Amino acid sequence: MKNRKILSLFVLAVAFSLGACSPSVITSEVSTDTAESVFESEAESKPEESSESETSEVSEEISQIYQTPEEYIRYGIADAIEKASDSVVSISVTRKYSGGFYGEYTSVENGSGVIISKNGYIATNCHVVEGAEKITVYLSDGTEYEAQVKGLDAKTDLAVVKIDPEKELSPAVFAKTENLRLGDFVFAIGNVLGKYPGSVSFGIVSSLSRDVTVNGEGMTMLQTDAALNSGNSGGGLFDSHGYLIGIVAAKDTNDEAEGVGFAIPADVAKTVLEDIMTHGYVTGRPTLGFETVDITSLREATYYGVEWIGVYISSVEQESHGEIAGLRSRDYIYSVNNEVITTSDRLEEILQESKIGDTLLLEIWRGNDSIDVILIIGEDVG
Repeated sequence: MKNRKILSLFVLAVAFSLGACSPSVITSEVSTDTAESVFESEAESKPEESSESETSEVSEEISQIYQTPEEYIRYGIADAIEKASDSVVSISVTRKYSGGFYGEYTSVENGSGVIISKNGYIATNCHVVEGAEKITVYLSDGTEYEAQVKGLDAKTDLAVVKIDPEKELSPAVFAKTENLRLGDFVFAIGNVLGKYPGSVSFGIVSSLSRDVTVNGEGMTMLQTDAALNSGNSGGGLFDSHGYLIGIVAAKDTNDEAEGVGFAIPADVAKTVLEDIMTHGYVTGRPTLGFETVDITSLREATYYGVEWIGVYISSVEQESHGEIAGLRSRDYIYSVNNEVITTSDRLEEILQESKIGDTLLLEIWRGNDSIDVILIIGEDVG
């Protein structure tokens, strides 16, 4: 009898040990039954086999669990993706090119866009739609519309196109990017490779402020390791709540680089897009009314048929303040406000320090003649 009690206590200890290790398997009810059973007689200590009805009840309970997925605790960002997906469109662009072996030919290229209003305004990249002869937009449900460009901004690589939908669209909700943190979860939606519309990729915020150059324009962007491919340009980068935090603009094409993509921050994009929707261009930007080129060597100077190393006017915009001031292509800019100018970058800095309506005193050389020109800063209307 003493040995039986010792054995019973050992069984009880094992049962409680299992209960401590796996509370989801051994419930309090089972533990109580086990504790009572170890004090029963030897004849009654043998566990009874489960009846068919008990087994059936357990099976039905398990089956019922798997039939009600709405009761599951969901992990991931499926709800956020569902919320954002209808706001992203696919864009097909037709362009004509000429020159080379093929002469004139037509090319169809692809990108993405983000719906920003219920009545059909769509944000995308400037490089996606610039120079397009025809633009076709495909909504997430496959509905197709022809689109018109409302305005372009090369400095931020943003553009707005407009469609005339038959019903109200689902615009993206802009987030405040100032609230983003390094490492926040994000996802991108876009028309990957022009063949897989609505494709989603997942990652984190890799940098909140990265200076990059896109199509010759310097800008500050968000960086992410979410997979971005050809066709993602113009699509959306969203946070884990489904709010838009950026317009996808570029990826690093270095063969050694993986998971290095960039997006125009939503705060920057919102201001630019609103201006384009209202005015057709970004307001308040100063302009000189001409473009420049840097001649950096005597070899270059000889090649282009000019005399000095320095900054030259390459072209003057029609009806601009530069044209009104009498400036011409190939004019050599010696100084601005008595400061000798050696690079176009310094000229750009002076411009950005100025306001629309300010005046600059330029000393230029045209051939062997030195000419003083008073230039009024104009507004860049794109």
